[in-house]
Amino acid sequence: MNSKSKIAIIAGLIAFIILCMWLLSPSKEEKSASTNRVAPSVISSDWDKRYELMSQDPNGLYLFNYLLKSHINRGQQVAKIDHAYSFDTIPKENKASYVFVGESFVLTSSELDTLLSHVYRGSKLFLAQHKLDEQFYNSLFDNIELSYDYNFATNVKSENSSYKFYFKYQNDTIGHKWRGYKNVLPIEGLQHRVLTQIGPLENSIAIQFGKGYIYLNATPEFYVNYQMQTKAGLDHSKIWINRIPENEHVYWLELGRFAEPEMEDPIEELFDEGIEDEVDDSYLQFIFSQKSLIYAMILLIFGVIMYVVFRAKRTQPVVPQLAKKKNMTLLFTDTITSIYFANRNPYVMLNLQKRNFYDAVQKHFFVDLSKRNEDKEIKALSQKSNISEKEIVDLIDGFETTAVSSVDENYMLDISQKLVSFYRRSGLISDKVERKIKAREYVLYREIWLSSILILLGVFTILLGLYFLIQSIGIGVALWPVGVVFLVYGSLRISKPILKLDDKTISYFPIFGMRKTYNLSDVNGLETNDKGAKITWMDGKSLTINYWELTKTDAEQFKRFVINQNKLKL
Repeated sequence: MNSKSKIAIIAGLIAFIILCMWLLSPSKEEKSASTNRVAPSVISSDWDKRYELMSQDPNGLYLFNYLLKSHINRGQQVAKIDHAYSFDTIPKENKASYVFVGESFVLTSSELDTLLSHVYRGSKLFLAQHKLDEQFYNSLFDNIELSYDYNFATNVKSENSSYKFYFKYQNDTIGHKWRGYKNVLPIEGLQHRVLTQIGPLENSIAIQFGKGYIYLNATPEFYVNYQMQTKAGLDHSKIWINRIPENEHVYWLELGRFAEPEMEDPIEELFDEGIEDEVDDSYLQFIFSQKSLIYAMILLIFGVIMYVVFRAKRTQPVVPQLAKKKNMTLLFTDTITSIYFANRNPYVMLNLQKRNFYDAVQKHFFVDLSKRNEDKEIKALSQKSNISEKEIVDLIDGFETTAVSSVDENYMLDISQKLVSFYRRSGLISDKVERKIKAREYVLYREIWLSSILILLGVFTILLGLYFLIQSIGIGVALWPVGVVFLVYGSLRISKPILKLDDKTISYFPIFGMRKTYNLSDVNGLETNDKGAKITWMDGKSLTINYWELTKTDAEQFKRFVINQNKLKL
């Protein structure tokens, strides 16, 4: 993998992280709400939809639901009960708060008995509704009447404060029936306490029922979005919210929401007759209705594009595999080395070098020195190689010495220098090839699998930290820098080489810090094993390289380098 490919991968990962940060970052309104702990604003659009739990329209309950979630502790939940069997999933010994805000609240006899049994054991029930359900109120009151005060505005009084409300429709203030209770008489054994009043009417009351409490309010319009955006509406809602335990779950009683069928206008029905309403029920309409699904679709499209770019391949005709040529020079050198270590006799190496020298001369100059007839072959070799006869005779006498005891490592080094000089000056080794060999530089890189794991782990940790930060979970602050460390460390591993080798120096590049350069002429020792190699210099410094740190190809390259250095030090 070249440098451009690595830079492209790193740039792509950074772009992916920036995209995820942009998609997951909260809007300005959400940031302001999170900072000030105030419910986010809503946009007024549809004034006809009333008391829908997640609706951000003026008469929806989105803001009140938001305050409920902000009030309870982390680990507790605000959930919906929209089926009768949902009551069975709540353990009887667990206490919870049940909330309903709407036009009318209706339950069956069994559902009402189950709900009141939970309240009797210590739960709390909060009901804000216009119409009285006879079955429910007969369970609590001997007498209760619903009345109203008609006006453009009303002043709601509690023990310590008062709250002024206006009724609006499409941003116009209009007259409204502000409801309340009168002539309230609980059944024997129950008592009620007035929390708020509208003039002489009891607007909100509290009743102790067994170990729990039931809170009733006759004006659910106090809890809709456009009222909650005012200071009066926000402060009034705390009368209920502050009575909800922070360490208990909160359940919306959606199964009791009763919606009366709307009466169709006969004139509109006449005009609409024969016209079929077109409803967009496509999957895209469902996706575009929620931001989380839109973000998921964008990430899916981005992932498909990344897959096509990095994984798709062109179809090519089958090309027969060519066997890799063996490095015969290296194989020959290894053979010579094994022979020397097997015999531990320099004279054996001398005979091998003599045989190789004679073969090279016969192959390139067509002169057989093993069958010399007086000086005829030597003169022919001198003329063809431009080497003096004296130097050739001196080299041959060195190979054919009979003084076996005088052949040692120094003798072999002297013969090798003469032999290399003969090869270079006779043209067997060209200056161009020699310069190319000396100038060749090897760059070794660390293995890519660990770097890839670190980069992926960094990306995952950053995204997890961002998710926790958006959810206001404190550990996200710690995960973000940890992910950056993983990402930077993996990027440095994949971009920086570990070693750079040439004929004179060896350079080591640590992950963090400046590179260190050593002279090969100062090498004092080389220790190798199956796991790696340790290079020691004359000043006592050492460098240990493990083969597993390198890519497979670079590990083989480094092994050959170590073998060659060992041979030069023999």
